[in-house]
Amino acid sequence: YPCHQEWLADRYQKQPWYSKAPTTACIACKLAGSAATSTSTPTQEAAPTLALVISDVVSSGGANAAVEVEEIAGEIVKYATNRGAYVLNHLGSLQSSKFIRGDNDKSTGDQAFKVNVPVTVVVAMDGRGDHAARAPEGFAATGESIGFDHGSGGTSRYFLMPLYAKDFDAGLVKFQFRGGVNAGIFVMKRTLVLSDVVSSGGANAAVEVEEIAGEIVKYATNRGA
Repeated sequence: YPCHQEWLADRYQKQPWYSKAPTTACIACKLAGSAATSTSTPTQEAAPTLALVISDVVSSGGANAAVEVEEIAGEIVKYATNRGAYVLNHLGSLQSSKFIRGDNDKSTGDQAFKVNVPVTVVVAMDGRGDHAARAPEGFAATGESIGFDHGSGGTSRYFLMPLYAKDFDAGLVKFQFRGGVNAGIFVMKRTLVLSDVVSSGGANAAVEVEEIAGEIVKYATNRGA
């Protein structure tokens, strides 16, 4: 309780050093004062979630086809701007990601764009060839696959596309395929996950993790207000 007598005595006046270095008058900050005197729980307004924004997109391909960005909101998406019926499907793990639609045949030139938040880029590689050799440098196989359907019917026109992923910071994202290939590019906002947290303290108090979604947060697990 900043500036309350009990709080001042506990933190300052009862300390052995206080007589040699007495404090001046306590002045409570506005936030602390309102929290100490209010009998109701402070209202917390949820901070707006920062949406992923992609800009300045370049997607190199054999035909220099137009480039589009579409948010994934289902199990199927049109694959290329220079192909009609070609689709990617079984997109369960890629929901809410941004799909960069461009050339049917990706080249070894730049795939580049800017993002406003940290992201994970997932590329779906043509599973009919040596996809590991053609995947961009630094991308790791996830063990998952999606489907590629030429849309002409028959199982001979359908194949799996293994997924490879890499994390990037906010700003410019740039990579190259290591060989010409049919490939899809998905961009998703990266989620922070904390685990195995250790926070040493005098009382060995319990440790909690909380996402900040307002202007106030409880400070310690072994203190009340």
